[in-house]
Amino acid sequence: MHMTVLPLPQVLKQLQESPHACQLVEYGIYQGHDYIVMELLGYNAVELRKSQAPQGRWGTHTVKQMGEHSGSIHLLTHPC
Repeated sequence: MHMTVLPLPQVLKQLQESPHACQLVEYGIYQGHDYIVMELLGYNAVELRKSQAPQGRWGTHTVKQMGEHSGSIHLLTHPC
């Protein structure tokens, strides 16, 4: 069985009518680098840190988990 993995922009273009997918704003190549601009689906890391961390910083465990999740997302969208 042969399975084709579609690039993220192509998948998002197909899902634009779905209320369960983020909105694709723009994508392309700029100075030899691929880029994609999508709708922000929540708070950014600075806003989260300010609202969740009483001392204004996250602990080691939280930072480690964020790094692991970011790495997983990167591998899903950019397989080696």
